Amino acid sequence: VTEDTVITGVVSASDVDLGDGAELVFSTESTAEGLTFNADGSYEFDASSYDSLGKGEKLVLEIPVTVTDEHDAA
Repeated sequence: VTEDTVITGVVSASDVDLGDGAELVFSTESTAEGLTFNADGSYEFDASSYDSLGKGEKLVLEIPVTVTDEHDAA
């Protein structure tokens, strides 16, 4: 990730029980700084939250995501 970059994207999933058109809700309990995660699976990550990292220094963030269908099955 380039310094001070804002990354956007969408997480996708499918439900084999319901097929195409299933209403899925995405959620995370992650408190990662700079991350905005929405119920439709879209997200925004603001890398400026990690300006304290030195040149060449890395930080790995793992963001667990739960996907729930309209029947509350995860």
